[in-house]
This record gives sequence, structure tokens and C-alpha cells, in this order.
Amino acid sequence: MVRLATIRWQLAGLTLFAAALAVFAVGLAGSALVDARQAEQQTIINNYARAGSIDQVREKVLAEAYWRRNPDVAADDVYGAASTLGVFGAREHFNRHGRVEGRKWGP
Repeated sequence: MVRLATIRWQLAGLTLFAAALAVFAVGLAGSALVDARQAEQQTIINNYARAGSIDQVREKVLAEAYWRRNPDVAADDVYGAASTLGVFGAREHFNRHGRVEGRKWGP
């Protein structure tokens, strides 16, 4: 009887360990440690946050104007309105690509 109870506890412990390992693996797969694009986006956001001089209300107005003029950018997974970068995506696109392409920044 004692042996059966011990085996049940061990199985429960192994099941719990396996579940925790699965949760960890899923989290790791979507983290910046594994996903290079996510890491780059986090770096961009951190750089804007460190600068601290950006008026986020004005940035939102400028980003929305840029996205209205450039619907291809607005729909983009990296620089678009629904991207992880949020309003910083529009400015980042303009700085990296838009200026060279002759796109206009500002309202």
C-alpha cells in the first residue's frame, strides 16, 4: 500500500515537471532569446524608451499620418499599426527605408 502511494506521488511529480517544462519551452520559443526579429524589435523599443525625449501623443499622430499615406507600411508585420513596435514602427520604417524611398514623414 505504501509502495503504491509512493509511485502515485512520483508519477504526479513527473507529470507536473513535464507540464512545467512544456510551458517553459513554449515561452522560450516566443522569446527574444530565440526569435531574432523579436529581439530586434525589443531593441528598437528600448532605444526609444531610453531617449525619453519623444512625445508619445505627437508620435502617435505622426505615425497614423504616415500609415494613412503608406497603407503597405500600416499592414506590415514589423512596422505596421498592429506590430510589436506600435507607433514607433512608423518612425523606424521611415528612418530605415522610407526616407530613401522618398516617403514623407509628418502630418
